[in-house]
Amino acid sequence: MKDSIHLQEYKRQAGRWIVNFCLLMTAFGGFLRDGFGADAAGQHVMARININRWPYNGRFLAYALNDLLDRFGINAVFHYRIFYLIFMVNCALSLCILQAVLDRFFLFEGKEKTESSGAYAVREMQQQKAQAESLWSRDRITRQFLLYALSGLFYINGLFTENFMFPECFLSFSLAYLLTSLAAYLIAVREKKIIGVLLLLAASLLYQAPVVAVPLFLISYWMMQNGGEITRKVLFRGGAWTFVCLLLAGGTTKIGGMLAVKDGQLVKGVNPTGLGQVISSTARNLMAFGTSGFHLMPPLFLPLLSWGIPLCLLLYGWHQKKIGRRSFCSVLFAEVFFILLVMSLSIAVYQPSHYAEVTPRLMYGMYAAQMLFLMMTYLLTESRGKHLLLCLSAFYLCIQIVACNTIMMNHYISNEEDLQVAREAYAQIQYYEQKTGREIKHIAWCTDTNCENRYPNVYYQYGQINERVLSQTAYCMLVMATDYQRFTDEALVPMKAEIYDQYFKGKNWDVFLPQEQMIFQGDTLYWCIY
Repeated sequence: MKDSIHLQEYKRQAGRWIVNFCLLMTAFGGFLRDGFGADAAGQHVMARININRWPYNGRFLAYALNDLLDRFGINAVFHYRIFYLIFMVNCALSLCILQAVLDRFFLFEGKEKTESSGAYAVREMQQQKAQAESLWSRDRITRQFLLYALSGLFYINGLFTENFMFPECFLSFSLAYLLTSLAAYLIAVREKKIIGVLLLLAASLLYQAPVVAVPLFLISYWMMQNGGEITRKVLFRGGAWTFVCLLLAGGTTKIGGMLAVKDGQLVKGVNPTGLGQVISSTARNLMAFGTSGFHLMPPLFLPLLSWGIPLCLLLYGWHQKKIGRRSFCSVLFAEVFFILLVMSLSIAVYQPSHYAEVTPRLMYGMYAAQMLFLMMTYLLTESRGKHLLLCLSAFYLCIQIVACNTIMMNHYISNEEDLQVAREAYAQIQYYEQKTGREIKHIAWCTDTNCENRYPNVYYQYGQINERVLSQTAYCMLVMATDYQRFTDEALVPMKAEIYDQYFKGKNWDVFLPQEQMIFQGDTLYWCIY
């Protein structure tokens, strides 16, 4: 009997993984084609420089993994498709684990408050639920559809596409997502606290961003276990685990920053600001997210509607006395806390005195906050509200899939534009060498006074998503244009001040003009990027 139950559970989880993998491929399958961002272009040419920088970001375990790969002669960006598939497989597994947590929300629906300790009560409720309905009942199918739609939003969104700009990080990022999901499951469902902390620590040493999303799932789970209410115990446990996650994420980054200062290195992305700018930046980012998901989807105010519609349903249920005042206030308080927690990720990682504009991969947890808000509202509302939220969730996921595919197309357009300019520049080098008989051995480059970060025909760009790589790593793009047949690390030299002042200072071009932007002197090329 036990073997039969285990076999059924195995088949169910295998089927769930297949559905998740297909959903992820629907949104991100186009990224299977080789692509690159600025860091990936750098690792194409100077892999050790990129890898050696990771300890300064606190990603010591990620450094160890990639250092090991490098010692075996494996460059992740040269084996893009292999690591892409590893990333997708791990993300699908991560979704399966998160769904195992979210699936239990339905077990608490309509039940009295239960004690959080012990998995036996959950298993007993699950058996009772299974006996009360068939495998293909309408309620079960509806719940599973909602589960896939909402959990899918955690990864299937425009902000998450920034992961595909960093193929060199596919392994470490995906392992971090997998470990944090497993930690959330073990802490919430199995109550394995020590193992959970160790998994969160390992994830922080790989990549800190997903660690801060864990308290969202823990607090939501404990709330629904208590009928949608925040009790003192939920408040204490939620606060404690939030502190632990922020400590691990911020602590590893702090240690990496201290190491960087000791070695005289600079960690990019930090700008000293005051409290006022932190508040104004947070408000500005919330508005940008609410209108168009940080300009990564059509400006239909869909993220704002995904907050507004559940809020209206909660207000209506409260007014009709179908939702208790305590549950109503608890869900609203939790969602506000979730939003502020996600927004504070940059503060936790970069420290309050070095708050920077958020980057997409640090902000994808906003969709986790929305997804959990929709889930909790669904469980508290009546049937008509449930149908409305089901349609909203499905529509939201479809729009995100379309947006992800559009971002993907823009990504390869931007990559091709970068390579095209680099090829034209290399053609100019070859023409100079044929004409003069001199070989170019050194290259110095700079940018003009207003160098754009994206191309005009790239519509979806934010942070490092679809950024113009040429303006970040022009030398690496030139090496890629030669099919790695020309130039070495030693060929890159600093731009001479006198050359810059004479030819490039104050210039602002909108197109590639080699006769003005490329200055040849002996065996050195001085190149200004428009």
